Order: sequence, then structure tokens, then C-alpha cells
Amino acid sequence: MATFDGPGEQGDWYGVGAEMASRFDRSYWVEAVENRRFPAEVWRALGAGGRLGVMVPPEHGGRGLGLAELAAMTEGLAAEGFPILSLITSTGLALPAIARAGRPALRDELLPSLCRGEGLVVFAITEAGAGSNIMNLATTAEVGKGHVVLNGTKAYASAADAADHVMVVARTPDPDRDRLGFTVVLVPTDTPGLRMEPAPTRLAIPERQSVLHFDNAEVPLDYVVGEPARGLRVLAAAPVAERVLMAALAVGIGRFCLERGVEHSRQRVLHDRPIGAYQGVQHPLARAHVGLAGAHLLLEEAARSGDRDPGAVATADVACVAATTAGFEAADSALQVMGGLGYTTSGEIHSMHQLARLLRSAPVHTESCLNNIAEQILGLPRSW
Repeated sequence: MATFDGPGEQGDWYGVGAEMASRFDRSYWVEAVENRRFPAEVWRALGAGGRLGVMVPPEHGGRGLGLAELAAMTEGLAAEGFPILSLITSTGLALPAIARAGRPALRDELLPSLCRGEGLVVFAITEAGAGSNIMNLATTAEVGKGHVVLNGTKAYASAADAADHVMVVARTPDPDRDRLGFTVVLVPTDTPGLRMEPAPTRLAIPERQSVLHFDNAEVPLDYVVGEPARGLRVLAAAPVAERVLMAALAVGIGRFCLERGVEHSRQRVLHDRPIGAYQGVQHPLARAHVGLAGAHLLLEEAARSGDRDPGAVATADVACVAATTAGFEAADSALQVMGGLGYTTSGEIHSMHQLARLLRSAPVHTESCLNNIAEQILGLPRSW
């Protein structure tokens, strides 16, 4: 089946997926999913040579590359059956933010080991009462002399139970303006006053979702990333990175499922013919391929655009909508072709199908992307 990986260095990064598949068989991933166990062995293997710092400068232990290379690695891993959400929240969001805006001592302390996969920092912004509106965040960060005190609750912090630090976005009074600003704080997970509990989810992924409760959790002021109440500057590149990496994950998942659906349609014989000889089977798979091929091109363009302009959100929105739609439709077509086999652990499609569907709702909802496309590209009035 045709592949979509690019030439040169991006192709090399895409090939990391095949490298991991050669080192870790399918039983490893199935076991991690069934036991909701973070794939720490894969994570450390990915960190070889600082690969998890693909967007971190070499002087801090990373590779000094861009979103295009990280997207290629994310897609390639998912296409081999390793869809890792932490590549979005940690590698794509948290580490670059620390590299850009963290204090020198913090960068020196954390980044080299994080780039090697020797530890994990995750991202916590979502709250039950805020939804997609960051302005409704209720968690607060009170800045004192030499410290910051956090109070509030964060929901759906992915892989927080396996992390050493959580990057938290909280509200802080802006001393120069009559309003609240945002503060980005790196909180060690063993901080007194931080309590973690499992979120009641049923996702077929290895990364557990957690609810984080902050009750006068105090951390040193040096753990603030950027300036207090000026956190939006730290987060400026996050919307593009998040959407591009969601798109990469979705295309990779779609490719994984499509490949297995095609292989099953070649091997399954009905009335003395492979079922892949029937147009009712062929056409949905062919349409899935077309959708993934187009989404991959939009993904590549959005990644390059994000490297040129970290504020190019609308281009990333287009890629995200196209990719999450194509990825889900490919998974759905493969599941339909495989029938009951797709729901078995050996078939492996059902868990991927569930994750492909999740990506249409979270971390960024499809409708949020469509709102921005309508306003920024089509010039329609703001809807909310």
C-alpha cells in the first residue's frame, strides 16, 4: 500500500515508527493499553539521542528542529500502532515552552533528561467548568515572595500519574492591569497540596486520565514558565502545535487501520473469491485512502506553516478537521470490513477506532476548528 512519508529528514523521522515496531511487538502495546500503563520503555527508546526534544535547541539537549519533524514522527508511530498522546502534550507543548520561556536554571535542570525520555512532563489546562474557553479557568496561582501557591482543579490530565512534573495554566491578578492574567507553572507531582485521582474514563489507550486537585500547593517562583500573569505569551504557539499533532496522530491511526482492513480483504474468502474483489468492500477502502492522502498533504502544509508562523492557527484548523475526519472514516471502514474480528485483541481495530473518534472531540473539538475557519478564512461573523 502506498505510503505518505516525506523525503529526507522528515522521512527519517517518520521511520522512527518502524524502528519502534521492530523493537516492541504488538503484545507490548496491547498489554500497556489493557493495564492502562504508560509505555515508559517506548518513551525512553524514543528519547535516544534527544529525539523527544525534537523542538528543543541542541544547547538544552534537543535536536533543534521543528513541528514538521515532530509531526512526521507522531504520524509514523501511530501508523505502526503506537499512538502516543504525550507526544502532543509533552513533546509538542510543554518542552518547547520550557525551552522558550523557562528560567535558565530550570532549563538546565530538566530539559536534557526530558529530551532523552528520562522523565515526563505533562500539560494541565482543562477544567470541568471551562470547556474550550480559557477565559473561564478557575484555578488560581497566587504569586508571593519567592513562591507561587495554586488552588483549584484540573480535569483530564493525560499521563499525569506517570509524570514527574505537570505544566499548569492558572489565573493570576495582573499587577499592571485591572484584570486577571494567566500564569504557567511547572509543578512537581510530589508537591504537598497536589492530590491526583483517576478520571472515570474508558479510553483504550495506555495513558490514564487524571483529575488534579491543588490545595495551597506551593512551588518556587523559579518554576514559573515565562512571567506571572503573562502566560498567554508562553502559550502562543500551542494552538498550532496541538492541532497539527492531532492531525498527525489521526492520519497515522487511519493508516494503521486501513492497512489491516486491506490485508483482511485480501485474505478473507467468500464464495471462492477474496472479499476485496467486491466493489462494496473495495470502494470504502479506496475512499479512505483518498481521504488520508489529502489529509496528509494538508498536515504537511500546516506543519511547515506552523514552523514559519506559530500563529497560523487557521491553516492548522483545516488540517486538523480534514485529518480527524479522514482518520475516523478509515478506521470505521476497516472495522466494517473486518466484522467481528475487528473487536478482538488480535484484530486491534476497535481500540484505534475509539481513539480516532476521540480526536474529533478532544483535545480540540472539531466545531472549534470550524468556527475559526469560518471566521479567519471565510470572513464570516464571529459566532461566539
